[in-house]
Amino acid sequence: MRTLKARKEINPVKRTLILCLILACAAPLAAWSQGAKPASSHRQATEELLRVMGVEKTSVDAAMTYFNVMVEQNEAMADYKDVMVKWVKNTLSWEKMGPRMTDLYMRTFTEAEIRELIAFYKTPVGQKTLEQMPILMQEGMKIGTDLAKEHQGELEEAIKARQKELSEKAVDEEAEADEDKPPASDV
Repeated sequence: MRTLKARKEINPVKRTLILCLILACAAPLAAWSQGAKPASSHRQATEELLRVMGVEKTSVDAAMTYFNVMVEQNEAMADYKDVMVKWVKNTLSWEKMGPRMTDLYMRTFTEAEIRELIAFYKTPVGQKTLEQMPILMQEGMKIGTDLAKEHQGELEEAIKARQKELSEKAVDEEAEADEDKPPASDV
């Protein structure tokens, strides 16, 4: 009986300290069990690939290139460029994008493929590819935009033709529905 009574008489401050000590020791174990494990070699290789490729910088540069094209095509957007730049820097920060980009590359490439890509991008041709890719992408977007503009009339005609088809089909279906209705009774 005495031992039970002794437990009940533990000082509340001591009880709180003991509880804190237990929690302090248990917290790292809980974090580790919930995924705070050391990075796998696949993840480490993928993170290295993204560093070698300069994805952190090029992702923001790509967004800025897109906004520059938007401003070129619509000068009224120039007044909003600072807003778009701020949005890109906040929304597309590497802290937010990095883990998702790493996961994307890990789903797409095996660790062996990642290591081959690292080796390639460390070569002079790989470095040139990385340097020229944004320019090629920008010029490729311009080619696509120019082609779309050149053939815009064709698209508009095709849309008008489809609208006419759909309109005629709707009229035909409405006429068929009217034919299927029983005649109204004259009471």
